[in-house]
Amino acid sequence: MHGLEAVVVRLASTVAQTVAKSVLTPKPGAGLVADPVRPLPKPAGPEKLARVLGERIASAYASLPEHERLAAVAAVQDTFAAAGPIG
Repeated sequence: MHGLEAVVVRLASTVAQTVAKSVLTPKPGAGLVADPVRPLPKPAGPEKLARVLGERIASAYASLPEHERLAAVAAVQDTFAAAGPIG
């Protein structure tokens, strides 16, 4: 190798080593950092669940045409009748 080639090769290897070292060096704040812990919301009580579900059913039921409402009621009645007595 001539003098200039040796300098270029040495410079290239030095740059490669510096880049590799920079990439592999851990940085502050990198990696897994614990998230602030938030408490999970408590589940809604049965009264609230029943109220919300009732409101959703009522709004969906109100948007149905009358013949579809009657068919839905009949289907629910048939389902409960087919299930038989509870217990």
